[in-house]
Amino acid sequence: TVCPESLDETMALLKTAHRLAHNIPIIVVLESCEPEQVVELLENGAADFITAPLRAAEVLPRALRSIKTPDNTARTSRDLNGSQFGFKKVIGKSPVFLDQLRRIPMIAKCDANVLIAGETGTGKELYARAIHYGSSREGRPFMPVNCGAIPAELVENELFGHERGAFTSAATLQTGLIEEANGGTLFLDEIDCLPVFAQVKLLRFLQEKEYRPLGSAKIRRADVRIIAASNLNLEEAVANGKVRQDLYNRLNIISLILPPLRERPEDIPLLARHFLARYAGELDKQVSEFSSEAMQLLTVHHWPGNVRELE
Repeated sequence: TVCPESLDETMALLKTAHRLAHNIPIIVVLESCEPEQVVELLENGAADFITAPLRAAEVLPRALRSIKTPDNTARTSRDLNGSQFGFKKVIGKSPVFLDQLRRIPMIAKCDANVLIAGETGTGKELYARAIHYGSSREGRPFMPVNCGAIPAELVENELFGHERGAFTSAATLQTGLIEEANGGTLFLDEIDCLPVFAQVKLLRFLQEKEYRPLGSAKIRRADVRIIAASNLNLEEAVANGKVRQDLYNRLNIISLILPPLRERPEDIPLLARHFLARYAGELDKQVSEFSSEAMQLLTVHHWPGNVRELE
């Protein structure tokens, strides 16, 4: 573990340590770091990244996972389609697409929080699943939740659960999503829709790895990796008071920005043929190709709904 004064010192020390003992996992500890710099640290041999102050509940599980997880940095782009990394459904060849895709093995091997940005339909949950199934948590639950689909008064109950008798209709104990995801990954889509009071409680969990179910006198702990996503500009959401600055800082350790389909037109034929083959098989139709006119229409369309609209 290294904690020098500057990022440049960290990078130099990291390169030296990785060269001398490349089989030993290195966890970098810094007060703060920009998301792009975190990716650079991972590219240069870091196994994981943690922001200070250090807490045993966060450090010990991550250290153990680093020891048990083989180094995945040697994987090439040709390996990305393997089921081991959850990439069977991630399709494309455009440079802007591959630029984000190549980061997934590095992001998967560490345990830092991830923030995925992208328009609706760009595949944010697909990327989150690829990160989870490419990590040491792959044998544990992946729990997706759409924060915008949960009524505000039920958010805390959904995340943290409740004890029997916690409120009038609580006839039985209910576990929350955090407990169900213990050891695995919790994917929070539309994180900007989370009410501010719930953001405060989520922030405490991110900081301390502990939470209290509704109606419980006991504090519980859970080892969960958080991947959050939004189709909004979260910096603007912070400025408008919709998202807390401290929560944004905690989530935005590593960031992925997924390109809209209109910026990767060369991928449209690949995706279209993939969906054609899939649904022709499901519906037992003898269709194997598009006419040139149909493909031309697909490639010139603006696709405001992105890959989901194409499907």
